[in-house]
Amino acid sequence: MPLRETINSKITRLKKTISQSTAKLWQRAYRAQHRIVEFRRRYGVLAFSIALVLLISLSAYLSGSLQGILENYYKSDQAIDGIRSLILNVGSALIGAAAIVTSLVLFAMQVNIERMPHGLFRRLSTDRNLLGAFALAFLLAIAVASLSTFVEKSILSIILLTSFWAILIVLLLSYTHIKER
Repeated sequence: MPLRETINSKITRLKKTISQSTAKLWQRAYRAQHRIVEFRRRYGVLAFSIALVLLISLSAYLSGSLQGILENYYKSDQAIDGIRSLILNVGSALIGAAAIVTSLVLFAMQVNIERMPHGLFRRLSTDRNLLGAFALAFLLAIAVASLSTFVEKSILSIILLTSFWAILIVLLLSYTHIKER
């Protein structure tokens, strides 16, 4: 067999091997994507909740180290008053944001009531997840604003970590409900 034919046959075999390998890689990628989507559908909320609890536990465990850093940084009462006002302002803003979002959703439901079938409006007005998210957002916002009354140098890390996690949970609640709707 001449050299040219040998080279051409090897090139065609190489192209075929590359095509088959690419197809196998795409197939594996689609299988992996399907498994991830299926896992998220089945266990997503549980896995997310466990991860959130573990992160909160880790931050509680590390709060002692953070307390030492914060005590060195916030030595004066004026600096602690700054933290107190920051937590109060953020809590107040969260209360306002929760009120605005709740009123906008309720207004949108009232405007569209004549377009909705009776059963759909009844289902939306008793949506426990949506109403629970609003209630939890209000409670967490009130808790963040209330934490400003407990700011002291000895428990500064606990107050800051609690307010951080409450703010993050409010944001996660709003993100998940925006994503679902």
